[in-house]
Amino acid sequence: MHVYSVMLREDAAVQAGNDPAQQVQTARLVREGFSWPAFLLGPVWLLWHRLWWPLATVLIVLLAVGMAPPWVQSLASLAVSLILGFEGNGLLRAGLERRGWREVTVLATHDRDEAELRLAGMLTGGDDSGRTVSPMPAATPEVPPVAARKGA
Repeated sequence: MHVYSVMLREDAAVQAGNDPAQQVQTARLVREGFSWPAFLLGPVWLLWHRLWWPLATVLIVLLAVGMAPPWVQSLASLAVSLILGFEGNGLLRAGLERRGWREVTVLATHDRDEAELRLAGMLTGGDDSGRTVSPMPAATPEVPPVAARKGA
C-alpha cells in the first residue's frame, strides 16, 4: 500500500476550472516514505526538483568532509544519502508548498495509477466514499475569540 499527498497549485486549479481531467493533470502526487531516487542520485535529484537550499546544504557538507580521511568521506556520503532517502519526499513537499502548492488530500492506494483514478473520482464526485476534493480549499478567516463574543 502506498500513500500519496495530493498537491494542487492555486493558479493551475483556477485555470483548470471545473474540468476534472485538467485538475488531475495539474495535480502533483508526492509519495510518502523512502525515496530511492533521492537515495541513489542525491544532489542530481535535488537539482531536478529545484530544491536549492537542500542542494546547497548537501554540497557544503560533502565539500567540508572532502579533506577528511576516506573512511570519514564514505560515512558522510552514506549518511547524506540515507537522510535524503528518508527525508527526500518531505523536502519535495516543503519545496512545493514554498512555491504555492497546497496539500488538499492524502490517498492510500496500491499504485500511482489507482491514486490518479481515485483523485479523478473524488474531483467529479463519483468516488464511492462520498468525499469530494475542491480544487483549492477556501481559506477561512481566523476570528479572535474576543471579537466573536462582542458580535454575538
